[in-house]
Amino acid sequence: MVALRDPDGHKYVAPKFLLTEDTPFEPKDDSKAIFIDDVMNRAREAVTRELPHHYPFVVTKQYITVFIAQWQKPVEALFRDIQRILIKHIKTFVSQHFEQYLLLKNRVHSVVADYINMLSNETIDHIQYHIAVELRPRALNGQWYSQYREKFLGHYKSCHPKAEQPRTFAHQLEKYSDTGSDVFKQMNKILNGLNEIGVSGTLPSDLAKLLPPDPYDAAIEIMAGVRAYFQVSYRGFTKIIPKMIDFALILGLDRNQVLEKVLHDGLGIGICSNPDHYARAACIQDIVRNTWGFPVYVRLPTTPSGYHL
Repeated sequence: MVALRDPDGHKYVAPKFLLTEDTPFEPKDDSKAIFIDDVMNRAREAVTRELPHHYPFVVTKQYITVFIAQWQKPVEALFRDIQRILIKHIKTFVSQHFEQYLLLKNRVHSVVADYINMLSNETIDHIQYHIAVELRPRALNGQWYSQYREKFLGHYKSCHPKAEQPRTFAHQLEKYSDTGSDVFKQMNKILNGLNEIGVSGTLPSDLAKLLPPDPYDAAIEIMAGVRAYFQVSYRGFTKIIPKMIDFALILGLDRNQVLEKVLHDGLGIGICSNPDHYARAACIQDIVRNTWGFPVYVRLPTTPSGYHL
């Protein structure tokens, strides 16, 4: 999150608590930055009959849907890569088994390609369904969401510069890593004092919550909620999508022995003593066995589609 539209007024600061969880992210520039004054203006414009200092949830939802909509392209790219590798794998295997039977090989390729295309369309429908579900924000893991929201709230408050506070709290936090600095000693004294009175588990960034009220507090709280929701939802999304593609496309090739039935029907294989028919049936069994265990991996951006908050 950047304070105002002043490129020299502030720079992106990565949350320290994420350094051990995700790959470090550093934006190249501010072209996709979400500015706090824009958030505040949007929140004010959304107010209708709410009481003062209360802002409609639609503001938070708008920002959430913006970054979730960006997941469509990387997920489709993942699916296309898996589809391409699967088709290549099947083609190579069929070609090896039907090297001496050109017409039969082409027919098997055609039947399997048509079936994979049908499964692919069904898989894309599943992908669209999961994205549509994510576009309706809902935190099923409320505790995890709340923990991240508190962490991002403290991080944003510590980073937001105020006119009366030219040396921000974030600058002081940077000095905390120097164990020989006065800031390190002073903060440790505060943290130890809080621990003595029963307030344990306090982090240095949590001290930003003690700063005086800020006119942009509402915007900071909105974006802390947005960023926390992203942190929770993308983890679940990146787990379910590869499993879904694996289940619907890869394992779907022979669920309930459907692929074998499709090949039998497509090739016209029935009860017959013709050796060619036995060769076809044997190949079908090999094709089916070799579609199992196909690996599926996914990697989505660990920040909202390049947007830095």
